[in-house]
Amino acid sequence: MESIEFMIYDEGQKKFHHSGRTPMMLKSFFDNTARFHTQFGAEYLQYTGLQDKNGKDIYEGHIFCIVSEKYYVRWNNDDAAWRLHNDKKGQMGMAGIMGQLEIIGHILTDPELMEGQGIVKIITKMIEVHGVYYCMIGGIRTKVVKG
Repeated sequence: MESIEFMIYDEGQKKFHHSGRTPMMLKSFFDNTARFHTQFGAEYLQYTGLQDKNGKDIYEGHIFCIVSEKYYVRWNNDDAAWRLHNDKKGQMGMAGIMGQLEIIGHILTDPELMEGQGIVKIITKMIEVHGVYYCMIGGIRTKVVKG
């Protein structure tokens, strides 16, 4: 059976927090990270159950370079599967190329890697924290400058 594990990005500490795989670890993780999700709109990112060629766990949002094009991992509801996605090139399955893939970054910590690749930027949430407005663009919290 595939392991269930999540991570969430803490913008303040500039790091990911991982859940662990046991039921108690998952409960503790969600209890301790709820404020990132509710107050700052941070997204929970799921473990795909796969590893890259170096044995690193692959999570939603990880970036890979394939023939000089960059793709990121996202869930595809139509196929009910994890896919590599590039908004200009489309998507591809991961199964046949897993042994060749190496994680080069994550869309939350390395968005510059996806510049020019056409990542869909959708404003999903607008929040105010101590008088400063932020919006969620494609899962990334961005400060809104009024003016």
